[in-house]
Amino acid sequence: TIVNFFSNAHYEEVLAETERFLQSSPSSATALHLKAQAHYQLGEYEECVALLERTIVYVAGSEPLDTRLQLAALLANALLEQGHYDEAWDLVTHAVPAESSSREEYGELLLASAWSAHFQGLSGLARESTQRVFAISGNDFTCGRAALCAALAAQRVGANHRAKAYLMKAQHHLE
Repeated sequence: TIVNFFSNAHYEEVLAETERFLQSSPSSATALHLKAQAHYQLGEYEECVALLERTIVYVAGSEPLDTRLQLAALLANALLEQGHYDEAWDLVTHAVPAESSSREEYGELLLASAWSAHFQGLSGLARESTQRVFAISGNDFTCGRAALCAALAAQRVGANHRAKAYLMKAQHHLE
């Protein structure tokens, strides 16, 4: 099945199977999301972005908030991979609701905003976004990546002691 292929990192098979599935169910948000994730994992960021931009327009308002946030987080990360920091920032600042019932997806979006802010040289905003990730996310991988972003932001402004503390926090979360 598609999920088994994805779980075993057989992303080419995921693309083939989702394409077959989408022929009979072209509006399946789950299949479109898996296909976009496969493109992302294969480093095919342009394909991922193009697919997600069409998907997000299609599912706007018709899918649960957590699904929309997952799609937005993946799109923001694909944009970051392409170096489109301003676009990622705009997406995240408009996609993140004031209150979210989906803490992990919200944390992923906040993490994307932190990286976008870091790459734009906005170290204070990057640090603020990572602090929000720590406050809401219980996922070690998400918190570890947030700590890495905070470490780089601190190092950028010469706060090396704080950067070292964040690196230790990242190591703790990513072990």
